[in-house]
Amino acid sequence: MINVNQRQQIHEFIVLDLAIRSLQHDSTQLMHLKLQSLYMYWLEAILHTLQQQFQQQKNELAKQQLRLVNYRRVDQYFSEVIVATAGEDATLLYANNVLKKDVEKLLQDVGHKLTIVT
Repeated sequence: MINVNQRQQIHEFIVLDLAIRSLQHDSTQLMHLKLQSLYMYWLEAILHTLQQQFQQQKNELAKQQLRLVNYRRVDQYFSEVIVATAGEDATLLYANNVLKKDVEKLLQDVGHKLTIVT
């Protein structure tokens, strides 16, 4: 059984994973831009930060014997996530729109923090 705190951690982990995948996909589109090196530098800095957070979150979930098994899009509105626990696997249903907004918010927050630091 997954408690409320673990659900929140899993949600954050999924958002981090989707943000990393999204940035990696978008990086291929930057090759055609005039200021490619500038954008790639910024993108790599954000990716590095997100990958560190992702690894920390993954380790924290592993300590609790939780592991993301499968992420599957059910339809245009919902996605299903299967999480392995110490007991039975748990299936969580997420609204795609909520995940998208959370990924966008995370990327804006990380981008803003990096802009302030540099």
